[in-house]
Amino acid sequence: AASGVGAASSGAGAARRPSSGPGRALRLSREEDIQQLKDWFEVLEACAQGPEHGEAHIEKVVEASRDEYMRHADAEVRMWTAKVLLQGLRIFVPEPPLGVRQRLAAMELFVEQIGALATPRSSTLHAYGVSLLESFASLRAFCLIFECEGEDRRLISALLTACLAAARADREGALEGLLARLLADVLDEFDAMPQEVIRTLLSELTAPRRQRGALVGAGASAAGAGTPAQRASELVRRVLGSLAHRNAVLPINEFLSAALFSDKRRAEEADAGGAAEIEELEESALASKMQLEMHLNAVFELFTIDAALVSRIFPNLQADLQCKEPIRRRVVTVLVGRMLAHCPTLGQGSASAAAAAPLLQRYPILLDRHLERLTDADEEVRHAALDGARDMLATAVACRSREVQLRNLGGGRGHGASTSGPEAWGLAADRIKACLALRCLDPAEEVRLKVLSVVFDIASSSSFGLALLSSVLPVIFGRILDKRPQVRIACAEAMAKLYEVHALPLIVDGESEALPDLKFVPRLLCEAFHVFAQSRLGHTSFIEELIEKHVLGCALPSASDSADVRARALVAFCGAALGEERSAQGLALLLYRKRETNAALLRYLRLRTRRAGPVLEFNRPRDAGQGSLQLTPASDGDAAGDAAAAASAAAASALQELARLSPASEDRKATPEALLVHLRTLDAVRDKALWSHLERLISPTEELRTDEMPVLLAELARLLRAQRLTELGFVLRRALLSTWLLPEHVPAVIEAWDADDTSAPGAANAMSSSKRRRSRKVDPASEAQAEPSATQLVVRSLSKYFPGPFLQHAFAISQRLTRAEPDAARSALSALSALGKHAAASRTSEEGNDVSLQLPELGADGLVAGLVQVVQGAFSEFPLARGSICRKAVRALSVLPNTEPWAALDQMLDWVEEQCSEAEERAKGPPVMAMHLAAACLERIFEFGDACPEGTLQHGREEKWVRLAGAVEQPGAPLLSDILCASVELYLAVRSTDRIAELLIKSNELPVESQLQLSSIVLRPLRRGTVRVTTELLDELSAHICGIFAADSSTAVGDMDQLLVGFVKLHKPVAVHVRLADRLRLCATLPTVFALAPLKKYRETVQRMLQTSMLRALRQSAACKEPYLDFAVACFIHFLSRLEPFKTECSAALTKYPLSSKVSEVFVEALLRCEPGRNLELAVVALRVCDRARFFQDKELPASDAVQKAASVLRHVVEKNCPELGKQGTALLQTAERGSMPSELYAIRQDIGQQPQALTMGGEGGRAPAAMGVIADKVSNVARPMAAAARAAGGMGSSSATKRPLAVAGPAEVLGESAKRPHCA
Repeated sequence: AASGVGAASSGAGAARRPSSGPGRALRLSREEDIQQLKDWFEVLEACAQGPEHGEAHIEKVVEASRDEYMRHADAEVRMWTAKVLLQGLRIFVPEPPLGVRQRLAAMELFVEQIGALATPRSSTLHAYGVSLLESFASLRAFCLIFECEGEDRRLISALLTACLAAARADREGALEGLLARLLADVLDEFDAMPQEVIRTLLSELTAPRRQRGALVGAGASAAGAGTPAQRASELVRRVLGSLAHRNAVLPINEFLSAALFSDKRRAEEADAGGAAEIEELEESALASKMQLEMHLNAVFELFTIDAALVSRIFPNLQADLQCKEPIRRRVVTVLVGRMLAHCPTLGQGSASAAAAAPLLQRYPILLDRHLERLTDADEEVRHAALDGARDMLATAVACRSREVQLRNLGGGRGHGASTSGPEAWGLAADRIKACLALRCLDPAEEVRLKVLSVVFDIASSSSFGLALLSSVLPVIFGRILDKRPQVRIACAEAMAKLYEVHALPLIVDGESEALPDLKFVPRLLCEAFHVFAQSRLGHTSFIEELIEKHVLGCALPSASDSADVRARALVAFCGAALGEERSAQGLALLLYRKRETNAALLRYLRLRTRRAGPVLEFNRPRDAGQGSLQLTPASDGDAAGDAAAAASAAAASALQELARLSPASEDRKATPEALLVHLRTLDAVRDKALWSHLERLISPTEELRTDEMPVLLAELARLLRAQRLTELGFVLRRALLSTWLLPEHVPAVIEAWDADDTSAPGAANAMSSSKRRRSRKVDPASEAQAEPSATQLVVRSLSKYFPGPFLQHAFAISQRLTRAEPDAARSALSALSALGKHAAASRTSEEGNDVSLQLPELGADGLVAGLVQVVQGAFSEFPLARGSICRKAVRALSVLPNTEPWAALDQMLDWVEEQCSEAEERAKGPPVMAMHLAAACLERIFEFGDACPEGTLQHGREEKWVRLAGAVEQPGAPLLSDILCASVELYLAVRSTDRIAELLIKSNELPVESQLQLSSIVLRPLRRGTVRVTTELLDELSAHICGIFAADSSTAVGDMDQLLVGFVKLHKPVAVHVRLADRLRLCATLPTVFALAPLKKYRETVQRMLQTSMLRALRQSAACKEPYLDFAVACFIHFLSRLEPFKTECSAALTKYPLSSKVSEVFVEALLRCEPGRNLELAVVALRVCDRARFFQDKELPASDAVQKAASVLRHVVEKNCPELGKQGTALLQTAERGSMPSELYAIRQDIGQQPQALTMGGEGGRAPAAMGVIADKVSNVARPMAAAARAAGGMGSSSATKRPLAVAGPAEVLGESAKRPHCA
């Protein structure tokens, strides 16, 4: 193609030959030639068009066509020659006075002048060249190329190359239009465009990798912008756009069809042929792959120019989407996705409405086939389909955005192009969203990550993208619970950043109410935190960091420095998380661990500050294995007193607690030993700046401002780096409550509370609605108007976990007790209760006299009046909720300073007495709310005991409270559930349990709902330790619950949930000290009655709770070297022997113990599943206790053999659930250590000496182990037969010095040294 231009250029440098014409005897200089040509040009330019007007100037044109001018060595001479010849062509059209050779030379000269535009020249010459190009385009001078027979193809190629070169050099974009017009006029003269030209055009079209918008056409970008390759490509686009409806359509379609599908036909023929043809095809596959991708890119570029240029390709593309070759499916999927996502520019030229319609509307089958590729067997094809889905969604978003812009401008949709409006894109987007929701469950991890990337890109692009995907975002981002860590991390990060992009700007502007589409983000993050922490999957510190940076606004620039903004962000986050039960649990767990971590670190900091030096020693016992690193108190030698040793031990305990609460403990892959090493290093740091800085952040004061926090956090990070303690950054960050809430944020939170109360009530939130319906006598239809707002829930939660900042605002909160809205008053009550609990704990702690605890000045009379008003308004609640409200009111008194809380409590008791006196005067029944409030006050008095003032203590011990509790037993009085529940609660508050069993039996006449409420009331003091667990009380409560399950309890699902919550709280630590024996006995026995519950969800919940109890007992057994599991199994056997269904089955003549086996099944499954891989060992523990039960009897029922029968039932269930025991069970029992039984429940059987000589063990088949001995017949002493039985049952060999005889053990013997403390047994 360059040969013509090259020949013209090389000939131009040849020596000038003497002219043979007249007037050319002498050679002229360059300047003279230029001047002569200029004169000729001026004369010819002034001449009109037509041969009749130019006859006098023929000689000038002929003279200029001589080689001396056209091949002159000087470029400027040749340029003026071209101008003269062009004017001659204009004048003498259509027959110029040039021969064939001169015409060819003239075309070559013209092409050279086009190419000269690409070379740097002076501005004058460049201007002359541009004017010459304008003349070429206007006169269509290059049409004479087709008269140069045999040379026309070469000249066309040379012209095309020159035009492309000129376009590449055109930085300003001034030549593109002229060059496009020139080329289009020339190429339009072809009947069929040559393939060489098509190949050149397509090669230039696909050369650059441009970034084009999804909405506007690729040709709409600024002319002249980009790289030289892009400028050449834009020229080709304009040329082909001009020829789209002329002679270029058919040749281009045929060329692409032959290029794209010839290899496919060859492959089909090779499959039908032999192996040689297949091998030959494989050798050319690599070379054809590059050509295939280039041609497919050309198809897309041509499609964006005009769909007519590739109209015959669509049927083949549809078939290729389902071809067998994965590579071809992938590249075709990429192409079709890009084509479907292209939105043509509306109202362009003469394009019809049909041509302006999107491809997915004109060829819907292509969209169907493309969406099918999302489920392709090849992962790369699915990736390509997701890229296309991303592009189509981006186009739908852009269409919607443009429609809104046009509507806002008053222009409607513009051009009347309804076919390309958002309707078609909206329908396609709905289908794509449904496919994405399914692909987020793709088996390939990379595909799931790609789905998250697609969704985030679209949703974060604009508010329209967020609205488009709002329906599937919760589903797709639900993969935060994916089994793959990378997916979990990517999902959490994408959600948090999406919240930062869309939600935080609205919060900064004070438009928090416009966040309904993003409430799922805080909910999923909190739910994920709960799952990760409980399952020890890790990522909890990462989620905390995301919440602080992207959700709470710590990463915002200047806007986050505002206290109001931070407070609004915190309220929005907590309000959204509290809207669902699972996310509320996650938020509660997160805030609880932050609070406890802060308390542990604060205790350590204060102890170390007092010591003014390290308080720990690095200690690893010699016989300790991996993971047994310990933190022990430092020794000060003989001079150290008991107080210093106690302080050091407390500091070590605080750091151990800090390690337990750290995010490292929530990751099963983390090593706790490494964290202990870093804590020991932290303790050894003597840099006072670090300790003072930590204390300022851990315990923020009123002076700490929001705008100071970034600087303080950066300084903390610097100090940690200086001490090489960056690994402690995550645990210290968790301990910082100041990153969430500062004292200056609380007024803004309370202000938001006021604004929320005065505004119209919003939609009801699901979690609080379900809870309220379980605990209140309200109509579900009117529940939406009677439940707390989101801000009220936030205040309740924040005051519970961040009581310090709220304590100074207790007076402002107490003012809301007297509000007409019951929910606002109860929210204030909950907040004051949490603050009172914190204040009471601060008084009783070692730091109780710290000056940092400054209680607000409140009026006791006004506070008591407000609390009593809230209590009186709770009469419509169920009994369980009434008792809770009264206890909150009593705890709220602790916000009063000094000793005023006890005086206020006396006022409450006086109010109760007044209510009772008024009821007696009016001959009414006892006041129910007064009884509940009296029970709450008395429970508070007995909880503090001697810490109460003497007058208050005596007030609580008066007999009149017992008489008030007995009001339900008045002769002739009707049995009312409200009075019965209040009476039981009051009995339990004064520690009088004699009448509880009778009242439980009496409650069987009440509805099931009331019986469940009563069960929950009785359970609460048992789990809190305010009432001692006795066999009688446990039997009556279990019989009561079993009776409820036997009745129709399907109508009391809400109350059943409340009872189950009470059982779950058995694992919750309480402020009152509880005997370890009682706690373990309750956790191992009473929940098993839910095996008889009617609904499966209750049985599954109890199963998980029992499993947790067994796991904790197992771990404590290993840590304390005490048989806690044996104790739990012994308690369960005793409990089962007293269970009412078991008694009924024992009294039958023949039974399989179905209900007893069902209860035992729950216990055994929890025991065997608590520690994976140790089920055989745990089964042996249960069998060992079952076998040991033969030598003991029930302490209270010595004549009964129910214990032995219950042990047999449990043994049967264990052997059924652990069939792998087999013959190993006997051997394991023979080598097992002997143990004892709880002396509170069991006694040694007195008839042990009269038992048969051969004692059996291990089952009902009468199998006797080989090592079983024979007990002497003539032994009258009890201890000797017991020792022999112990040696026989335990399989003891000759080494008996280390093993004691089997005997009855007290609580201290069973539970070790820890049981000797006053609160444990």
